[in-house]
Amino acid sequence: MKSFFCLLLSVSFLSCMDEDNSGVADPNYSSNTLSTQKSPDGKRTLSLIERCNSNSCGTQVVINFGVTGSGVYAVQGKNLGLKTYWKDNNTIVIETKKAYLDDHQKWRQVQSFGNVIKVEYVEK
Repeated sequence: MKSFFCLLLSVSFLSCMDEDNSGVADPNYSSNTLSTQKSPDGKRTLSLIERCNSNSCGTQVVINFGVTGSGVYAVQGKNLGLKTYWKDNNTIVIETKKAYLDDHQKWRQVQSFGNVIKVEYVEK
């Protein structure tokens, strides 16, 4: 069985290709944006996205700074009940389960040039 991996090309595009990089797209790839929220000042966007391919699913929190973007938190699975929101212009909150906190990507702060965003995690 071929395994697949996903390469994050930009903040909002994910290309899933087969392991040997043949360029064949996974026909079972799907992406679902669960929520998108503008920061209070309207300068940044916070998104919660589920992406799946033939072998697995992942849920990711992403911040779009306008010109650039950054992944903040990623965990395997979908329908995980995560919630995200802006606390203020420089802080986001991610509501998650303790079991997910040590899984995969988890940043306490992200930055794009002079824009620094702090991340608070709340266990549900």
